[in-house]
Amino acid sequence: TLFTEPLRRNLQGVNGQKALELVYNTLPACTQTQIDDFKQRQAKAQHGQRVYYNLCHFPSPWEADQKADYLASVQDVADSVPATLALTDTLPFTAQTYWQVKLALLQARTISRFGWLLAIGLLWLIAALCVRSFQDLGRWWGIPLALSGVLGFTLTITLPAMGQGWFSYFTALLPRALAEEIVALLDATLRLMLRPMWWQSALLFLGGLLLFAGTWWHARQHAEAAS
Repeated sequence: TLFTEPLRRNLQGVNGQKALELVYNTLPACTQTQIDDFKQRQAKAQHGQRVYYNLCHFPSPWEADQKADYLASVQDVADSVPATLALTDTLPFTAQTYWQVKLALLQARTISRFGWLLAIGLLWLIAALCVRSFQDLGRWWGIPLALSGVLGFTLTITLPAMGQGWFSYFTALLPRALAEEIVALLDATLRLMLRPMWWQSALLFLGGLLLFAGTWWHARQHAEAAS
């Protein structure tokens, strides 16, 4: 069971107002086009219909009302969150399923940190069995290293996209505002765990490319000397 009362209390209290103030101060100033768009929508709105502000910092005389409108939206989000969420009771998943999600994230972190060691070990095995010359080293090490780098880059791009779909599936029955926050949190966690793969993949790719280019240049020099 997830108790959301601390979250609701913070959103409805001073902390929620401070968070809103920080976000509000980062908004860019509204252009005249955005102001005109808001005024046109406001003029066409029926009595009692809520007109949402454009996502920019409105000048006076709208500034105070815009802040109040955003604060009311935060209150609406807080009110929509139930006091407790019996995740394993209300969702069509067992507690074991959520442990599997956690285990998958931990495995992704482990692979992103130490997966390159497996590649290096395989390369040393290839070197012991196949490499007999500098040219063999470029062929049996350079190409696999470069391909490993490309594979690493591919995983860092595809895994977050796949993870978002997976996380959205698991949170589909939660309130929308809460589900979006959980998906954003899990997505940020996954991207943080995969971050080491960026520089590891870059090093593997550059190392393989340099090694292959070096053996090609060495073979060319050797051929010119022989001729």
